[in-house]
Amino acid sequence: RYYIIYIGMTEKDYKGNIERLKQIEAQVKDPSFSLDGIEPLLKESARLVQECKDYTRGLREMLSGDDNLS
Repeated sequence: RYYIIYIGMTEKDYKGNIERLKQIEAQVKDPSFSLDGIEPLLKESARLVQECKDYTRGLREMLSGDDNLS
């Protein structure tokens, strides 16, 4: 049995990802933000969200003992 959580993400990394997502949100909400620069932020956001999903899924699996959670 293995858990996704052990791929390398720690709770500190998770919290860092959440903080970075909040920074990106603030950037995009800023009226002076140019949409020309949004593509890299969207890609970064997608990566950060996926990492967080994998981390929390790993936690759920570890706590439930069920490897078939969706």
